Amino acid sequence: MTGKFIVFEGVDGCGKTTQRNRYRSHLRDRGVVAVGSGEPYGTTGAFIHHVLGGGAPLLGDRASLAKLFAASRREHAAAVIRPALAAGEILLCDRYLPSSLAYQGQGSEPRDGWIAQINAWNAGIPVPDLTIVFTVSPEEAARRIALRGGAGDLFDGGKRDEIAQRCEMYARLEEYGEVGRVVRIDAGAHSDTVQSRVRALLDPLIFGEGGQ
Repeated sequence: MTGKFIVFEGVDGCGKTTQRNRYRSHLRDRGVVAVGSGEPYGTTGAFIHHVLGGGAPLLGDRASLAKLFAASRREHAAAVIRPALAAGEILLCDRYLPSSLAYQGQGSEPRDGWIAQINAWNAGIPVPDLTIVFTVSPEEAARRIALRGGAGDLFDGGKRDEIAQRCEMYARLEEYGEVGRVVRIDAGAHSDTVQSRVRALLDPLIFGEGGQ
């Protein structure tokens, strides 16, 4: 078994974190200890959470946020991603470059200078073996976010048209950056059904054809 870098992506409310955690438990049941990680990461990631929670509103513009996310991603790559892959481990990551493209790049076209700038700030990071995008309608994403309750952050309270823009960018993700292989799974189904689709997709990648 060789190391694999698998990213779980999608708009807030798509259920990606739940699916990542469930698949990690599934691997554990089969005797495979996978590394679970996510972004924003590390010291820079902690500051990003502070910013998104309203703690530093002057840094809430998209350029500052995009540079912070890129810095956090480089920290993540150095501390977790590259060591895990060098050790031949399975790394299941909750969010990565696609989140910067979809959230900080929201509403942009692939050839916009702003998208090129985001990619430039993230140049040289490891490319995943596979990115799973969990697709859900903007209405369903908004409903799930509302059900979570709590204060949320700058992104949680997005209006339907903002969520729709992010969904559109995830639908065209391959046009926006060097994101590797992308597969989409309908996250509007029951959680058990979605997990079955995740296993059917990932087990052959990790265990070989037949998933054994």
